[in-house]
Amino acid sequence: MSESVCRLAGLHEGAALSCDSSRDGKMVISSGIDGKVGIWDVTGEGAQYEIDSGVVNTCVRLWQGSSQLLAGCANGKVCIYDVETGRKMRQWGGGHKRVVNEIVGLCEEHLFGSVSDDGTLCWWDSRVRKPVGRVVGEFPLLTLALGRRGDGDERSPFLYTSGVEPVVRCYDLRKNTDLIAECETTHATGVSSLCVSSNGSRVCSLGFDDNLQFHDIDASGKLKNRQDGATIELPNSNRDRFLSRCSLMEGVRYVLAYGYIIDIASAVIVSDKLQQAADGCQIIDMMYNESTKHALASCSDGTVLLYSLEK
Repeated sequence: MSESVCRLAGLHEGAALSCDSSRDGKMVISSGIDGKVGIWDVTGEGAQYEIDSGVVNTCVRLWQGSSQLLAGCANGKVCIYDVETGRKMRQWGGGHKRVVNEIVGLCEEHLFGSVSDDGTLCWWDSRVRKPVGRVVGEFPLLTLALGRRGDGDERSPFLYTSGVEPVVRCYDLRKNTDLIAECETTHATGVSSLCVSSNGSRVCSLGFDDNLQFHDIDASGKLKNRQDGATIELPNSNRDRFLSRCSLMEGVRYVLAYGYIIDIASAVIVSDKLQQAADGCQIIDMMYNESTKHALASCSDGTVLLYSLEK
């Protein structure tokens, strides 16, 4: 097997805070601390370009079959852009009062969710001007993950949140704003990232203590800490306190974090190719494309790394 890393550069000045790819892997998007959203055609057939939004987009995710992108902003607003034209289609305020830390598409076509430093979780309907659901917490929320179903339905109605308080909470969109479960982690500090396995059986949390923890999910969406192999200590540190993200690969076989691919059962690093390619820069966002089997990493120098493994 051979590993390769492609570096996407030239669109951001300063850190690239988040990244995502289309299902077919042909398009990559990124958001930077410079207020720009990067659109990359990784096939080489089209041009790369940028959207200068005039505000820092702290998080971006492709949406609606990759024809649109969701953006959460440092000013507390959330936006939708048309990917082909770069035009801002919609903008919402009033849900969050402080920086939006993560944004995700939800289980129904028109719904998406976001969390903020002001402790709020909002979910939105793109056809409505105000949040259709809002939960106000006591502590800043830094991460939001959508549950999965193991029966072939890609998305579930469960939403998982965490942040400065190292507790994972679960909400059911069918029950509006009701909290259905919460689970205290053993992270010494806050949680910067949550990710859910593709079969919906497990949540992984990444803490500012540079540890990964794993939590089982039952059929009702409730979760509990695993007792065996529950924690993996990462060999590197989040020295600049970015909202570093993790991503599960191939169900619950591997986990991506800080540029490492780690075997969960043995806690052994199976690849540090992305960490090496970062060349001393800090890796921030990481995501795994289940369709193409490629991994993405955004970096503090404004580049995005595309990892592939060929058998």
